[in-house]
Amino acid sequence: MNATTRQDLHGILYHSLIENSAVPLAAVDDQLKILKANPAFCDLVGLPFNHDLAEMLLEQLPFAADQHFQDLLQHMLRHRIDKFEYETHVTSPFYEETRHLKLTFSAQWRQSRFGGGLLLLNDITQFHKKKHLLEERIKAMRQENEKLKQTIEDAEGLQQFSQLAAHDLKGPIRILGNFSQLLLRRYREVLDEEGRDYLQFIHDSATHLNLVLTDMIHYADVASKPLHFDVFDFQQLIRQVRTRMAPLLEQHGAVLEFENPPKLIHGSRKYLRLLFLHLIENAIKFAKPGIPPRIRITHHRTPEHHIFAVQDNGIGIAPAYQEKIFELFKRLDPASNRPGSGVGLAICKKIVERHGGKMWVESKEGEGSTFYFSLQRL
Repeated sequence: MNATTRQDLHGILYHSLIENSAVPLAAVDDQLKILKANPAFCDLVGLPFNHDLAEMLLEQLPFAADQHFQDLLQHMLRHRIDKFEYETHVTSPFYEETRHLKLTFSAQWRQSRFGGGLLLLNDITQFHKKKHLLEERIKAMRQENEKLKQTIEDAEGLQQFSQLAAHDLKGPIRILGNFSQLLLRRYREVLDEEGRDYLQFIHDSATHLNLVLTDMIHYADVASKPLHFDVFDFQQLIRQVRTRMAPLLEQHGAVLEFENPPKLIHGSRKYLRLLFLHLIENAIKFAKPGIPPRIRITHHRTPEHHIFAVQDNGIGIAPAYQEKIFELFKRLDPASNRPGSGVGLAICKKIVERHGGKMWVESKEGEGSTFYFSLQRL
């Protein structure tokens, strides 16, 4: 093969393998001067393709000023290493964003002397984006795990509280209430008016504390214990609720209506009964003075949920309180003499959430309230 043919072959190989390649490539000589760079390389580092690169030193390229790159390069030359890899980033005027690059420098050695080399750039920007997204997701998962861990710890704490309250607190409180009431009956005539007031205060406080403790036990149980779900007759639950609430309804002249109730429902009988008892009691508690409470409970279905609405004609709820009332110990009117623990609606919301639903309220002051909640269907 003559020299002209060999030169033509080299030209064909260069154009086909390097210049027309989509892979950014550049060749350097033994003085680390750039001999040639293909268009892909020039575009990536921000050099015009027609730029005369014959006298450009490798160190003039954007990434070459990095000390880490220089250390790798000197290490390669000093120890006659064939190749090293290096990650960097460049901001090219031809791109609207910083590009992350993986650089591979392959050296050519001639009788133990450096004879030049080939630079290959691999755009790993998308990899970095995916890596960053993955790191963000891992971070978010860790945060969720911490929240879940805290929730589990809170639930365990609630369960311990429930056991402690049931066994160690309710007994003494009940004794305090019973004995204060006994003292009032037996020694009413012996005590003066102030003494009777003191005993009555002790009895009322014990009664209220017992109510709060009972509701806190209910809240701890529904928040932390497994619930027994089954399909049951909802009409039976209505009868039980009416029977349980009958004395209170009669005392206040209240009317309770169930409209279009479902025949069967899936859930915890115990806690769904408690849910309706709390909501009905709440409607009676916040009735308008002098106006008999009227409580209307309606139901409709969606493909995924049962939707219940408990509507009353009471005093209503100001907008500022409509979310707070579902929190523990948040009362609509803390200064009032209305009985209650401040836990009832928090229990209701927790019961609904354990049934895969949500709870909310719509209300206007002076015009009554409607409590809505959804229960997941089978």
